[in-house]
Amino acid sequence: MKRFKGTWLPDEDTYFERHLDELGGFQTDHLHTALRHTPRRGLAVDIGAHVGTMTRILAREFTTVVALEPDLDSFMCLLKNTESWANVTTIRAALGAHAGACRVYRDLTRPGNTGAHFLVPTPDGGALMDTLDHLLPRLSLREPLDFVKIDVEGMEDDVLVGAADSFLKHRPTIMMEVKDLGRSGDYLAADRRLKAMGATPVDRVGKDVIYRWSDR
Repeated sequence: MKRFKGTWLPDEDTYFERHLDELGGFQTDHLHTALRHTPRRGLAVDIGAHVGTMTRILAREFTTVVALEPDLDSFMCLLKNTESWANVTTIRAALGAHAGACRVYRDLTRPGNTGAHFLVPTPDGGALMDTLDHLLPRLSLREPLDFVKIDVEGMEDDVLVGAADSFLKHRPTIMMEVKDLGRSGDYLAADRRLKAMGATPVDRVGKDVIYRWSDR
């Protein structure tokens, strides 16, 4: 791994060196916009944390942060980038619709961008896959779930399927990347699922859409 602007990155990455701000952040305006819609600051979950550029901001704003990243190289950087934050729990895993395993693939159309890695669930995969509904009770956290960031390169709808009970119970603010990656599948399915649960889009920055429930 290598360090650039105070942030550890995988050796193979050539994308984020061009896009980190002077403080080592990435798309911080997206996150700060979402936080304006998040009055409660108990538990935040960073799904698809990559190297933790947003995890560190969440750690300053929330009592507890759980950051999940399945790619090994990115996860090792996530550990380094968050090691000074005692309120951050890092887990090398993906979240999806079912517990199991997955394999991490590189997006060959975006070489050097380690944030563009994507997942395929497979029994012989090298990374753990869990669901948010199974994970949260096992962590035995005291704080309510108040914020969730989802950046999972096409697996958004799978994440929502496995998080439905948690979302309906806690009604967190959600920042979810909504974009067409050109791969098979309906990239708007997750947007429709969240709306069907009762969440409403309240803001958007770039490809990140912020959702809230009316009673929060």
